[in-house]
Amino acid sequence: VRAVGARAQVTDAVTHDEALARTSHLPYVVSVALAGLGAAAHRRGLSGPGFAGMTRLAASDARMARAYVRANAGPVRAAWSELRERVEEELRGLGRAGLSLRSGSPATPRRTRRAGGGARRRG
Repeated sequence: VRAVGARAQVTDAVTHDEALARTSHLPYVVSVALAGLGAAAHRRGLSGPGFAGMTRLAASDARMARAYVRANAGPVRAAWSELRERVEEELRGLGRAGLSLRSGSPATPRRTRRAGGGARRRG
């Protein structure tokens, strides 16, 4: 395991399935959906680097991805429900004075560039 740069971690099946639903399986599903939604604009050259980054997972092996998404369908649906609520909350915030989409989250600190070129974490 270490030879390929990974580390073994012992966990129970429920924790594993819930974590992978949120960090692997649902991101794949969202990437595929977004790729379809923006495909026409992308073909016309009307997409930016965010589209490329968000749709990278859609290029994964579809047969394998469908298999792991199907096998973990319950936790993937639960994660989708939570994500949908969070997106709706962000969009509602756009209509309120002084509120906008956040550019980071407590779980994923933003990186900014220092004058000397090094990155630092902002939390």
